[in-house]
This record gives sequence, C-alpha cells and structure tokens, in this order.
Amino acid sequence: MDNEAFWDNRAYLRNNARKLNDPVILDFKIWINSFKKPVSILDVGCGNGILSQTICKHNDYTGIDISKKNISLATEIFYEERFKWISGDYLYYDFKMLKYDILVFSYSIFCMDKIASVLGKSRLLLKNEGHLVLYTAVDDPEFRRTFYFPQFYGYKALFSAICTTDIIGLLKEHQFNITSINVLKTKKTHIMRIIANPISR
Repeated sequence: MDNEAFWDNRAYLRNNARKLNDPVILDFKIWINSFKKPVSILDVGCGNGILSQTICKHNDYTGIDISKKNISLATEIFYEERFKWISGDYLYYDFKMLKYDILVFSYSIFCMDKIASVLGKSRLLLKNEGHLVLYTAVDDPEFRRTFYFPQFYGYKALFSAICTTDIIGLLKEHQFNITSINVLKTKKTHIMRIIANPISR
C-alpha cells in the first residue's frame, strides 16, 4: 500500500482525533498569534486542516496533504476563501517559486520518507527570516526513543525510526539554526516542539 492510499484509508481515524483542544492546536494558536505582522503559513501534512482554525484573519494559510480524502475533508469542513488546499506529495510538489514565513509539520514530518530531502526542500521554501516548526509526540520525556505511533495508527513500519539527536543533526546539516525546543506535557505523553530558522546565506 502506498502512502496516499494509507492516509486515505485512515483519514477519518486521524482527523477524528484532532480536536481544537489538542495541545498542539492550542500551543500553535498562541505562538502564531504572537506575530504582529501578517505571515504566510504552509501546513505540511495538514490532514483535515484543523490548524487553519488557529490562524488570524490577516494571515495567509495553505495546507498540503498527500491524501485526497484529507483535502476533501478540509475543503468541506474548514472552507474559507483565504485558505488554499493542495492535494499532493510535499516533496515533489512544484510551489512555483513561492516562499513562506512559516512551515509547520504537526506530527507529519516523522511520517515521511526521505526526511533529509524534506528538510532540504523546506529550507528553500522558507523566507530568510522564516520559521520551521516541528511537533511530535514522544513517550520518553528525555526523548531517547524513536518517533512512531503504532498504538494510534496500527502501522509501525510507515514511520521513520529517527531520534531527536538525528533530527537536530539534520536541521544543522541543512542550514537551520534551532531557536527553541519546548516540551508540552499531557497525561498520556510528552509533545516536543522544535522551532528552527534558516541560516542566512
């Protein structure tokens, strides 16, 4: 089964679990609304687009997901003229020289193949003073385990076996400066937020 079919088959399960009181949703809402000037946001692996509900009206939001079913849900549930929805593979989609102020991966980067290539493309899509935001859930507060969620999705093999040290190394390798690492604690797990900025060339 390819990735698109996998996420199509799990679109309802995945999106039914993402509520507006999700700690990632709440955290991103506070963070994104701290910006005084309008910003452009690309939500990579957006699912049904629930992060769009955290965005102030003066900001531009684009969501991309490999699953056509997820994008169909997004346009049906969260339709607004100021939102743009893309059905496609982030790594291979042609953004036509567009650049964004913020790229956010809410759990999604660790579900992707070729993470190094994903980060390389992200570096090119960000403006010079842009922000890359990564969220992932980890069971170990010291972040020594690998990132995967077989208990949620029931399919361990799809997810990247990559630890925090690996992702930090890849960010530095692709000319990112890590500005913050925060831990959001919940009853069931710990969620890590990494924010990184492209190093000016």
